[in-house]
Amino acid sequence: MNWPTCPGCQAALPPGLPNTCHACGLLLHGPAADDFLAASNALALLDERRTELAQRRADSLERMRRASATPSPTVLFTGRRTSTGCVTCARSAG
Repeated sequence: MNWPTCPGCQAALPPGLPNTCHACGLLLHGPAADDFLAASNALALLDERRTELAQRRADSLERMRRASATPSPTVLFTGRRTSTGCVTCARSAG
């Protein structure tokens, strides 16, 4: 385990594997420290994935906006009902 800063007080830690933080005395080894590091690594991966998904969503929205600016066929109400009672529409070339 290499701790650049103490997770408890954010004090800079010396290189190597200190057993405790010199500033606050937080224990930096053992099962709880291992679990903390595993959770921190998992959160870092999730943050990375969240950033990717947020960018994907923004890109998709931009493509949606561009597609919306492109003229699409106009739907005209014909006022006629089909045998099932549905109102019919006709498509126009625009």
